[in-house]
Amino acid sequence: MNNVAYYILSFLVIYLVIFVLHYFFLTKPAVDEILGKKKKNNKKSKKKEPSKIGEVEYLVYKFKLDRNSLNYNSLKIMLPLLNSFIITFVTFIIELIPLGTIFKLLIGFALLTALIYAIYEIYGRHLLNVERKRGN
Repeated sequence: MNNVAYYILSFLVIYLVIFVLHYFFLTKPAVDEILGKKKKNNKKSKKKEPSKIGEVEYLVYKFKLDRNSLNYNSLKIMLPLLNSFIITFVTFIIELIPLGTIFKLLIGFALLTALIYAIYEIYGRHLLNVERKRGN
């Protein structure tokens, strides 16, 4: 039982570290830029188009969502949660497999691809249902 508790605790610690890093360094700055909450610099700069978040672009394209009706504040939390889970889960599964490095890489790539597709499919359908409920 001690071994199981160690794995669960390790999973949670790594998950939280990846979540915090992903949130503060990738998602939050991009969403703040989209929402126009970026800090104003004193320098004169040309107005440029806000950066696009790859996950949001994928969901909008695949499920034909309305980009303007998306709740970016909830996306700011959900995207790091989903990505952190995917990264941590694949890492732990790969570390538990007693095979060579090449086989671990192949299994990890297949598992990563499957998880990304499955989790974003579920989340996209959820966003589609939310959009339908708002429309009605």
